[in-house]
Amino acid sequence: IKSGELDQDAFFRGEFAHAQSGGIRFSAIGAGAADTGKTKKGGADGMWKGTRSIGILDIFGFEIFDKNSFEQLCINYANERLQQQFNGFVFTLEQEEYEREHILWSFIDFPDNKETLQLIEQKRTGVLALLDEQCIIISRATDKGFANMLYEAHGGKHPRFKAGAVEKRDAKFVIVHYAGEVCYSSHGFLEKNVDRISPLVLDLLQCSSHPLVRHLALFASNNVKSSPSAAPGTAA
Repeated sequence: IKSGELDQDAFFRGEFAHAQSGGIRFSAIGAGAADTGKTKKGGADGMWKGTRSIGILDIFGFEIFDKNSFEQLCINYANERLQQQFNGFVFTLEQEEYEREHILWSFIDFPDNKETLQLIEQKRTGVLALLDEQCIIISRATDKGFANMLYEAHGGKHPRFKAGAVEKRDAKFVIVHYAGEVCYSSHGFLEKNVDRISPLVLDLLQCSSHPLVRHLALFASNNVKSSPSAAPGTAA
């Protein structure tokens, strides 16, 4: 067995696991729930009659591990958004109302995470924008190249971004979140952001003896982007 073959096996194994437990299954559940909820509206009160529905509130919680990757960035970004909404409704709007009504109160100082959100989501120069830009040229882009773009755009310039000599050596970067600093490894960012499924993996799922797996594979073939069958670093 050649080392290159082991690398391909590891790539397809990860893609297969992701396809089953990740995007395909969640997308299929969401589509099924949406179809189930489609009923005709009736009654003078305007209420939905005979409706079956599903409601989900999923708050992951802030994540910081010994090794943090694209998944942790997405989760922590979602929590930054939730924190901003909480700040806006609980602190900012309430205190503005107190001022309008001339209520005596002491101003509550709360952490403002606007700078962190701007770092992540700003157009053209934000972390996600630069990542998407690299994914457009995925055939000649690298994770290290993406990290270098971040260093050039934000290193020493943005108060919520850090990258010293040690981080640059390992293609890592630090974002100062409202809950604390998180060091992210850029390894795998491009592949995870593209989020495509190899035709070989789809073929394998479609050959399953389990009807649910075959159903998910059919859903994926109609709704999920397909990637080249070769693993990164191999000929297509």
